[in-house]
Amino acid sequence: MAFADSAGFRRLAQSFRPEAAEQQELATAAQPIDAVSAGTDEAIHEATVAAETTAAETAHALDLNENPDERDALREKLRAAEQELSKLRDEARRVEVRNLYVLDHPPLLDDATNNCRERLMIISPWIRADIVTKDFTQKLEQLLRKNVAVYIGYGIAEEAKTKARAKDVAAIEGLRKLKDKYLNFRFVRFGNTHAKVLIKDHDFAAVTSFNWLSFKGDPNRPLRDEQGTLHQSRENVDQKFAELLPRFDSQRSDPSTSAGQPSG
Repeated sequence: MAFADSAGFRRLAQSFRPEAAEQQELATAAQPIDAVSAGTDEAIHEATVAAETTAAETAHALDLNENPDERDALREKLRAAEQELSKLRDEARRVEVRNLYVLDHPPLLDDATNNCRERLMIISPWIRADIVTKDFTQKLEQLLRKNVAVYIGYGIAEEAKTKARAKDVAAIEGLRKLKDKYLNFRFVRFGNTHAKVLIKDHDFAAVTSFNWLSFKGDPNRPLRDEQGTLHQSRENVDQKFAELLPRFDSQRSDPSTSAGQPSG
């Protein structure tokens, strides 16, 4: 309660600032972004962080509070914060190129796995059972049944140095079984990728440091600085998709391997 009352979530989130080298990488990756778009992006991000931290603080206080009247007030405050967060995310979708920070990523993956209509591409070095759960696999299969083309590429050379956890091996095997079942699913172990990319339809392409299939980005866990850019113009999305598609065309199979996966 003391942590929530002191706005601890907000102050903790604000303590994470990109280093100069990271700022330069982001600036280069996001070009061209005009000053208006950049200013809008920053304003939306700051407001979103405020709404997210308010929602997290309020939800935490609600869990701990047993006073009926105070709980009603906290529920109303949480509802307002969630409405504001939804409005801000709608505004963010209209910015052609914007910066991504760690808590921006999980909603994008949820949107992609729940609402994809035509194509879904995920590239992530590592696959962990904490993310590729039974629910995640079922969502993929629902997309495949709707004839959505799904592409998942993973794997880097360092995999062989670390012994895999049994549950992570099982998660990979679950994806492999889906690949054997559906012709519209390409599941490929690249063996040399450290890229982290998420593409949904023609809607967006996220290029980032966030490990889509091995890191949850849970706001209730210690924060980890992950950053990237989100491209939402159809031209940029299609360009990134076309750039990456040949990797799946040239490597059509996912050979079984006993190599482990380091934590992502």
